[in-house]
Amino acid sequence: MSNNQQQINTVASILREWDEGTTHTEAESSILEQIRSFSEDDLSTNSENTIIPEEQVHKIPVKPILNRLSNPVQDKQMAELSQFQKTSGSLLTLVTSTINILNLLQQQYKQTTNITSSLHNQCERLVQEREQLGKVASGMEARLNYFVDYDSLVDKVVTDTNAQDFTEQLNKLEQSILFLSSNLEYLESKVYLAKYKQIQARALANVRDAIVTKFKTATLKQQQQNNHDKTKIDLNIKSLYIEYRQDVLPLKPLITQLQKNPHQIFLHDILDAYYTSRMQLIGPIANTTIGSLQQKAVLSDFIRDSCAFLEQVCTQEESIFDSIFSGQNKEALTSLQTTFCEMMHEGLRSLVVTQSHIDELCDLVSILKNEVLIRKKMHEPIVLHMIQDIQERLIYISSVFLRDHIRLFKPIVIPSNQNYPTLDTTIALLTKLYPTVDLGVFDNLAQEAIAMCVDTFIEAGNKILQEKRNVMDAELFLIKHFLLLTKQIGAFKISFTKTETKLDFSHLREGISRFLSGQASIRSSIIFDIMSQATPRIVSVVADTRRNLETLLRTYCDALVLNTTKAALEPIMNIMRRDVVSQVEQSNAFEHFKKDFPNVMQNLKLKLPEYLDDATVKKLYEAICGEMNQVYADFYNKVNVDVWSIEEFKNYLSAPESAVVVVDGGGEGVLKESSGVVVVEENKKNIEIKTDGLSLQVVSARTPPSPADDLTPIITTKVRADW
Repeated sequence: MSNNQQQINTVASILREWDEGTTHTEAESSILEQIRSFSEDDLSTNSENTIIPEEQVHKIPVKPILNRLSNPVQDKQMAELSQFQKTSGSLLTLVTSTINILNLLQQQYKQTTNITSSLHNQCERLVQEREQLGKVASGMEARLNYFVDYDSLVDKVVTDTNAQDFTEQLNKLEQSILFLSSNLEYLESKVYLAKYKQIQARALANVRDAIVTKFKTATLKQQQQNNHDKTKIDLNIKSLYIEYRQDVLPLKPLITQLQKNPHQIFLHDILDAYYTSRMQLIGPIANTTIGSLQQKAVLSDFIRDSCAFLEQVCTQEESIFDSIFSGQNKEALTSLQTTFCEMMHEGLRSLVVTQSHIDELCDLVSILKNEVLIRKKMHEPIVLHMIQDIQERLIYISSVFLRDHIRLFKPIVIPSNQNYPTLDTTIALLTKLYPTVDLGVFDNLAQEAIAMCVDTFIEAGNKILQEKRNVMDAELFLIKHFLLLTKQIGAFKISFTKTETKLDFSHLREGISRFLSGQASIRSSIIFDIMSQATPRIVSVVADTRRNLETLLRTYCDALVLNTTKAALEPIMNIMRRDVVSQVEQSNAFEHFKKDFPNVMQNLKLKLPEYLDDATVKKLYEAICGEMNQVYADFYNKVNVDVWSIEEFKNYLSAPESAVVVVDGGGEGVLKESSGVVVVEENKKNIEIKTDGLSLQVVSARTPPSPADDLTPIITTKVRADW
């Protein structure tokens, strides 16, 4: 029997004994049932392969089984196990005790933490309360200082204005006044407020006196350096400003205090003292300099040099003023600059009132407008005032000039290719005045000048009519100059209109006429009607110079057309006026027309280019031809004799550039490039016209009329004029 079999048998016998004599638990009974399920054959057969599950082995009650074993080894093991069990029990007890101690420590820790947090919060609250109390104490101390510091402030702000902390003490004094003014509910605040204001007034008065004294000292110092030489002309006075600035610049903090303070009377005193000191120092130099510049022969040089000097003075004065004063009090600076500019204004005025040259006056206005005002370095109101003075003188001189050179101009006869002198004079004057005077003033002057100029044109036209006995020359002269004047004034961007207000008594005319004619007695109601309507009407009349000039131009153009038509067609126009005309009279009138008409047309075609340009010549010639065509058409429709057809007459007038040469004998020729007086020579049927540089070759001839016609033989030669 193997050892395994023996062990199995031993275990089986032990189990049987244990099973028989012991009451088992449910778990033990379950294990026994499992053991019984194995037979001995199975155990012997499968002993090598039998394995009891681990979870089953742990459930086997080892101790009861071992108690039934009487093996000494097992007893020893049992003893050891018992000892181990006791030791484990002791350890378990110790662990349990330790856990209890740790739980107690945890509770104590929580209690300690809560106490510490509470203490920390209380400390923080105490610190905050301490800080708040400190702030309250500081605030109380700061408020109390406004009362406590009174005595020390009195000693500091009243005694010495040159102390280094004087400005700081003034600021502190100002803060005390502001605090007490806003907290009048404090005890004795009103009393201390009055005291503070009193010492503030004393301190500011001392500051004013110190600043005024410093201004005077600085001025006296500069005057002594100049040796009181007030006749000295020093155009470069920057050194005076540099030294003066260095002397008064330390006063800026004190002046700033006065500018911030509501006691403006002290600031005004300082500004007045500053103005006085500057005038004492710079005034004599400026006055002497401007006086010396007045001696210059050219007035424009005086303007430029004086303005350059005053611009330098004004710039330096503004610089030094801004260095010690703030920008809020510019009145003293403006007054100072105005005084200096007034010196120049007075000098300029004395020169302008004696100036009678329009060009010089216009140059002065141009210099002041385009040079001085643009630089903006001088006092602008004074410059504008100077411009107005010059413009007033300019307007007066221009009015005198218009009277002497245009209105009183004696009419003369000039060549047709020249402009009348008053036209150029008027346009030249208006061109000078246009950028110089205000547009409203220029408009009035322009209307006056144009009206005078038109009058001189009309007088010149009458003079031409008297000397030349030629209406066409007079009319063309007027048309030419009216066109030129209209074109020239178009360059001026003004309206040339003037509205005049007049009193209208026309509504009284009827009643007064009836009364004077005896139709109404003094007792009738008409006198009462007149008295009730005695208030004149105010009527606005608009005078349009440009439109009036255009009307005159149209009038003389119409006159030229009608007079030329009359001169050319007078014989047939006389026929048109009569109701009954014989054929002989019609033929004689037409022959007379053919005799005079070429001369009139020749004169017209030669005169028009002398006065007018090609475009105007074309327009006038078309108007004249249109009028002639209308008159001739009426004549043609009325007469019963052989005359030119309407188309022949129109074709004759269709070439405005054709010249007409009347040659005794007959023939037609062509006019070549020429100039001078035409000399006609006739050689039977071939005619040659010789002039100085002119030759005309006859290309055809016509048999002269029969002497029985009792008419002077006339050959009308149409000539193409290219000259």
